[in-house]
Amino acid sequence: MDFVPFGFGDSADVFLASLIYLLTITLAVATIKYAVMLAIVDTIPLWATLWIFEWTRKIAMMVIDLLIGLMVAGLIAAVTFAILATLPLGALMFAIDQSLWMGNFCSLQLSLSLD
Repeated sequence: MDFVPFGFGDSADVFLASLIYLLTITLAVATIKYAVMLAIVDTIPLWATLWIFEWTRKIAMMVIDLLIGLMVAGLIAAVTFAILATLPLGALMFAIDQSLWMGNFCSLQLSLSLD
């Protein structure tokens, strides 16, 4: 970003790089979450078989609770993003989140370099 005057291009590059990094990590987490949900749904006959026996019922309950938790978390995230997308405050919160995340990352790098 050499066309930005007074040296602000460097900070814009850092901001855009951190934004791309954050979106990549978010995409990876969402993909893993989706894959886990599909794996649990694909193995429902196994969990139903485990439900039959008293001594394996807790395992089946734990896996089904995990599936329900992942589905509810996705629903809450979708509603939260929909609310933030409709409010003007959402863009401000997105920008603040990026700067805070980058500040935490820089402080982590500083603390690691001091050790």
